[in-house]
Amino acid sequence: MEWRSLSMTLKPKMRCCWLKYKLVPTEHKEKKSGGGEAPGNNAALQERNKALSAHLLKSLDGYRSLKRKYREVQEENGVIQVKMEEMGEEIAAGLDRIRGFQHRMGTKNIEQVNVEDEISALEHMFECFKMKVSKHVQKKSECVQTKS
Repeated sequence: MEWRSLSMTLKPKMRCCWLKYKLVPTEHKEKKSGGGEAPGNNAALQERNKALSAHLLKSLDGYRSLKRKYREVQEENGVIQVKMEEMGEEIAAGLDRIRGFQHRMGTKNIEQVNVEDEISALEHMFECFKMKVSKHVQKKSECVQTKS
């Protein structure tokens, strides 16, 4: 969202610079047709034109850079969204497994249900979730550090 707001503020500035850039030759023609002009005035107009051109190019570069970064962030968000959906499916499967274990515990004798294997499998599942979340948190903290 931050990139979008920055690009939105750059667009009007770029338009303003572009209009100023386009007006300089028009003003120059009007002054020439109106009669002779001072030689110093022509040099001043050329300097102004150069400055506006440089400012416009700098603004365009900044806009392109922000646009590229915005696309990169969008792609990264898409990847994160897919990972979150996958984790949601895995969590739903884990909850189903826990409910099944509870159901078997309630309907059968404790000796018939291999409690240690079930608990070990659930423990492994939660360790996998923890590892996936820690990878994401670590990746996110690295991104924040590079931005600073």
